[in-house]
Order: sequence, then C-alpha cells, then structure tokens
Amino acid sequence: MAEISARTLFSGLALVLLGACASERVTPVNVSFHGTPLDHNTIGVEKSREVLEVSVDPAYPQLQIADVRAMERFVAAYRDRGHGPLYMVMPENGSYPDMAVEVVKELRNIAWQNGVAWEQISGATYDAGGMNTPVLMSFDVYEVVAPECLSLASYNMADISSNNEPSYFGCSVRANMAAMLADPGDLLSQRELDPRDSRRVSLIMEAYRAGAASGAAGNGELVSSSGSAD
Repeated sequence: MAEISARTLFSGLALVLLGACASERVTPVNVSFHGTPLDHNTIGVEKSREVLEVSVDPAYPQLQIADVRAMERFVAAYRDRGHGPLYMVMPENGSYPDMAVEVVKELRNIAWQNGVAWEQISGATYDAGGMNTPVLMSFDVYEVVAPECLSLASYNMADISSNNEPSYFGCSVRANMAAMLADPGDLLSQRELDPRDSRRVSLIMEAYRAGAASGAAGNGELVSSSGSAD
C-alpha cells in the first residue's frame, strides 16, 4: 500500500507540474530506486575450494620431489588468498594406513616450514574402502563475479524518455574494480591488521616530545630522539 500511495502522490505532482508548464515535457523520475550508478552493477563474490591430491605410493617411503613442490605451491596459494583452515584429509581403512600417516606428517611439516601455524591446520579422515586413495589437501577461496557489461552499441543513446541515469553507467568501472581485486574476500569483511611496530612508535613519540626530527634516516634506520640513527 505504501508503494501505491507513493506512486499516486508522485503522479499527482507530475500533473501539477504539467499544468504549470504546459509548453514543457515533464518526464517523471522512477522513485523505486535510490542509489548511485555504481549500485546498478554490483560485484558478486562466490566461495570455491582449492584441492590438492597427494598419492600414497608404497614404492616411495618419502614424498617425491614433485609432491613436495606441489605442496609448497599449494601452501603459498593458501597464505595468499586462502580463508579458514588448511584441511588435511587422510584416507581411513585404506591399503597402506601407516604410510598415509607418514604422508600427512610430511605435509604438515612442509606447511609449517612455509609459514602455516599448527592451529591453522585442520585434520579429518574419509573411508577409503580398502583401496589405495590419496591424501587430500584443501582450503576455501573467494572468487569475484564481475558485472556483465554489454556493448554500448546495444543501447539507444538518443533515448531521453527518463531522467534516470542509463543502466550501463558505472558498469565498466565496477568491472575494472573486480579485475583489480587481490582478494575478493575483502568485499565480505575487513582484513585483520598486522601488529604495529611498537618500537618505532615509541621512538617517534619520544622525538615529538623532545622537539626533534622524527623521520627515518636516509639509510632506512630508525632515528632516536637524540637525532642519531638507531
């Protein structure tokens, strides 16, 4: 009922304007949308999962070099754009249960050596049904969904039947923004801030209180309140 009343009120206002300026054409503005041109073309975010399979091969007591390199690249991708824990899913009731355990241990060590804390790793198992199945590594990522911008040739540039901005306004801007996103997850929540450099902040405050220069030396070293490099 509120929408009908608003339309009725706006139609009445348009009639008044038409009566006051009979020689001018008045085009009512669509009041159903409130926002900017960028709001017409939103950037979407979808969750997906990256997966790495590491085989359990009885012919090799340790991971092969190819598996180690693949795991290192996988961990680098996790640190760069992964969200949530790094999952290690081990086969249960498989052909080589003891070897599967050793593979998981090696994978955990590689992850830890490449900057993944123990608490960031989550373990689980799946039923291998007596078969020789791989150890599965996975983590969640966010993928950007850019707005679909049509060719300008598909629009009638001469259409001035409405005072609203055309729907294609802002589409290319949004598409460019989507292409520049390093991590689409930033659209869902803020990143955690790195811890501040308390030592640097203390030196700056000391210099400020002493009326001394608080900038860094040309060689990048810290400047103490006395003005000497630290």
